Amino acid sequence: MATSGTKSFEPDVAIYIEEAFERCGLELRTGYDLQSATRSLNLLLAEWANRGLNQWTISQKTISMVKDTTTYTIDSTNPTATIDVVDVFIRETLQGTTTRCSFESSIKG
Repeated sequence: MATSGTKSFEPDVAIYIEEAFERCGLELRTGYDLQSATRSLNLLLAEWANRGLNQWTISQKTISMVKDTTTYTIDSTNPTATIDVVDVFIRETLQGTTTRCSFESSIKG
């Protein structure tokens, strides 16, 4: 029999909660314990999801730079346009040869 070579490990939320109780030296005794822990887990995951940048909201844009130009407009007329620059990667190419690269990130960790 052929196999795909992949394995799936997706325990139920109750398994995660029971494991957490055991690691704390406690025992999951009542349905209310499970309900309360599930609610706390959902709130924690929601908080984590709302922190920082949502990856699906990031888009890439390339702008060719011109010597002695100090300001570039990204797109001020489009209501769904870029509103912030997250990372900047500058590549200097002279006569078809890349001579210098630099990378700047505005995300503070």
